[in-house]
Amino acid sequence: MADEKKYAKYIYEMPRCEPREHFEGKVNHLMIFDSIDCPENKLWFSVYEVYAPGSGQGMGDTWEIPSMAGETVTETGHFHDVPEVHLFFGSDPEHPDDLGGEVEVWLGSGEDAEKYVITKKTAIYCPPGLVHTPFYYRKVTHPPYYQIAILSAPEITAEQTGELPPGFKR
Repeated sequence: MADEKKYAKYIYEMPRCEPREHFEGKVNHLMIFDSIDCPENKLWFSVYEVYAPGSGQGMGDTWEIPSMAGETVTETGHFHDVPEVHLFFGSDPEHPDDLGGEVEVWLGSGEDAEKYVITKKTAIYCPPGLVHTPFYYRKVTHPPYYQIAILSAPEITAEQTGELPPGFKR
């Protein structure tokens, strides 16, 4: 498509995972993200939410976390020399596909910067050198989970661009 965004290929809205019998109705399988979803991704992620008594361990009572609305994960764009994966998913066991808010995600830099708005569980793959952030929480109805994974050498480095995308507004 001629009007498709340049970085859209790195945004993956994750489909609902099938329940597994051995979870006995006590665990939500929230998402799987692997090289089937993104051929460049060399990591396999499987995220679970344990929400019923007798299931071992869980994420605790997430409903008491203060709102993140209006907060950014980082102030200006940056990039790494290794791949990075960002996972966004909700905390409501009754609505596992709902992120619990609205996150504005920026990929690219300068005039090439593109804004994406996510409201469902989503994985974002950032190949080496792709400028990303800010990730800005525009709305939070219940606390979302956010995880980052970087497969790296002994040390992770982030090269800061020192600038925000031209279209970014607080």
